Amino acid sequence: MDPITNEILKIGIGETAKIIFKSILTKNWIEDLKNGRSIVEQLTSTKVHSDYIVKHVSRMMKMRTIHSSDIDIMLNDIYHPLSIVHASQSMKIEDGFVLSDNNITNIIGFAGQGKSTILRKILLEGIKNGNKIPFFLELRKIGKSGIEEALLKLIAELGINVNKGNLSSLLKSDSVLLLLDGFDEVSSDMRDEILDEILSLNRNYNLQIITTSRDGTEICAESGIVNYKVEKIKRSDIISILNKLSQSQEVEQDTLLQIVKLLKENVSLVETMNSPLLVTLFYICYPHLDSIPNSAIEFYSKLFTTLYFRHDKIKNFPRVRKSNITAPEAFEVFCAFCFKSLYDNSLDFTHHSMLEFTKQSLSLCGIEGCHPENMAYDFIDITCLIQRDGFDRYVFLHKSIQEYHAAEYVKSLSLEKKKVFMAAILDSIKKESKMSATAKYLYEIDKENTFNLICTPLCEEYGIDAFPEKNDAVVDYVYVNSIKDVELRLKRTPSELLASDDNENIDVGDSKLLAFSKYFTLIGPLGEFMKPISIFTKYYKGDMVSPFNDVLVDVLINLNYTKDIFDGSVVIHDKGSRFDSGDGPDGRLHVMASDVINKLGEEDSVKEKIKEVVEEVYKDAFLNNKSLIQRKDDALKKMLGF
Repeated sequence: MDPITNEILKIGIGETAKIIFKSILTKNWIEDLKNGRSIVEQLTSTKVHSDYIVKHVSRMMKMRTIHSSDIDIMLNDIYHPLSIVHASQSMKIEDGFVLSDNNITNIIGFAGQGKSTILRKILLEGIKNGNKIPFFLELRKIGKSGIEEALLKLIAELGINVNKGNLSSLLKSDSVLLLLDGFDEVSSDMRDEILDEILSLNRNYNLQIITTSRDGTEICAESGIVNYKVEKIKRSDIISILNKLSQSQEVEQDTLLQIVKLLKENVSLVETMNSPLLVTLFYICYPHLDSIPNSAIEFYSKLFTTLYFRHDKIKNFPRVRKSNITAPEAFEVFCAFCFKSLYDNSLDFTHHSMLEFTKQSLSLCGIEGCHPENMAYDFIDITCLIQRDGFDRYVFLHKSIQEYHAAEYVKSLSLEKKKVFMAAILDSIKKESKMSATAKYLYEIDKENTFNLICTPLCEEYGIDAFPEKNDAVVDYVYVNSIKDVELRLKRTPSELLASDDNENIDVGDSKLLAFSKYFTLIGPLGEFMKPISIFTKYYKGDMVSPFNDVLVDVLINLNYTKDIFDGSVVIHDKGSRFDSGDGPDGRLHVMASDVINKLGEEDSVKEKIKEVVEEVYKDAFLNNKSLIQRKDDALKKMLGF
């Protein structure tokens, strides 16, 4: 048994899991669900119980980080308690934390903020202190067969005799906690399917589900899901994380004291180190940095070269690099590798695919005489930005590493090639989100070209560039396209709503959500129209999202609803709903949001709010950039004559 599993058993995880299983067995199982009890009975057997701990829990507790790239370490060795917040409610994910309900809870965070680590901590604490059996699935590994099939396979691999029938009974028994990591890493063409299944699992089985995602993905805008955001770390959090990191032997012992001193003197550094990932990277790179970065972008720009040389400076001998090319060439190849793999939607690699992508990247950079095996070795063993993760599997230290360096590759191209690549990125972001973060990074590091080749065509396509001259026409266009597919699902049948005692307008003061919920349960779908342009505005949240989502949700929740919207003038639809295919008031029955807005005479006020957002989009994505370029052109003419 490996050391991590031994450590897990030492802290009593095996025994606490047995307690959960036995407790679930002794509860009162109704006749229809007794087939599910057979799965729990098998989990109490010595062999299956051991496999649950070793093959499932232990695997999720093992971590590889850049400061422990050669060996597995246990989650608790590196975990610093992070907090998540919903409305004004904040929860610290620490020892003893348990969230027990029957909701879908979605934990939102930006790149490197610790979403996956938080979910693993919830798994650990669920076993130690919870009353449900937790199962952890990485959504990017879910095939087309879906989540339930993946869970069926996982349970079968533990040596349990399982089929769809007894799994269904178990899921209905309120005995399972399903942890689903990385909704944002699901390929765009599968996201709607996966989201629909998450909603279906919760609705059909009353199953507790906790997911993670970057902000701006489809799951974040779905009504009925409780969104918690990971709170930004403070100086005290950074110091605590550094204290844990200092227990490794990767850097000199006085590094911690030097960084803590810097943190007290440099406010911008605290703002730059705004995630556990950046804290870790900064800690490793600090002894070799020529200057202190003032932003995450500036830090990422130094990252590869710093790590490529770090062992030369910290040890008495260099770690031998196997590739026979210069550091700038290695950087170029790594950036090409990042772009090609991201464009192909490859987030992890086998040994074979790793070599194939490296070979292609060397060709893209025109480099001959360098063996792909040697270059791949340097990426993995020298920089540690790509890491081994189990048998024949390699992954980026973090997805943001891949996304940033893909942008660096495009930035390095000649203008003619850049036009071709940026056209491909433009085409991609219109269809899916995989290149959205790279487009955002490009906007930061190559603003003028990105504005001209990606942002401007989008502004022209949506008519944003013409907003000052045609503002009413642009607002009408945005209104129609933003609202046309949005549904409000009915809470009851129209006859039940009309027969209710709600004879007057509902007076609930500031809590308009209560009025909304008298008649409706869900709003959707949201988040499609003009999503790509959000990348270049303040509305970008880590993934593409329609700039008008918040306006529409706010308007629809806060309308002054009355029962006469159900008097026949608003069409009640009983099929074709996006929500689900069920029957009755909790199924297909819905009204179109545009019909309700028209009935209540609120179209002009909604358009006025949309106009405010359009104006902000125009300023962010078009006017400010146009003005900046014009100022630079004027300066060139004045000072240099061209």
